[in-house]
Amino acid sequence: MDVNITPARNVYPGAGGGTTATLAAAGSPDSYASSPGAQTAVTTPTVGGTTGLMWWVGILIIIGLMVFAARKTGQAEEFKNLRATTYNVTFITLVAILGFTALKIVAVKVKDVKFLSGFSDVVLAP
Repeated sequence: MDVNITPARNVYPGAGGGTTATLAAAGSPDSYASSPGAQTAVTTPTVGGTTGLMWWVGILIIIGLMVFAARKTGQAEEFKNLRATTYNVTFITLVAILGFTALKIVAVKVKDVKFLSGFSDVVLAP
């Protein structure tokens, strides 16, 4: 018997089977062989396969194009104020929180759209 395991019910309270506490109790009816199918496997979700990977690459390309366009259309003087000040870090963090929240809402709404399911997998990945 494996000793390096976690019963699914310890991770997901609604899962069938026992927990570590009930499996370790001497008088417990829970055991790994008592009820087939009661122990469900805990798997890590994958991020959209190749579709998710293509969205990551697409996002990186968009970021690269934004940086390229900003440097080509702007003056060097415009970029000298980008410093790691408390204001800049706080501002960017708060904008990122709002952006992530908005993207998650959009990702849930478009999850069933054929070509956007990979985008949803990337945004909603744990």
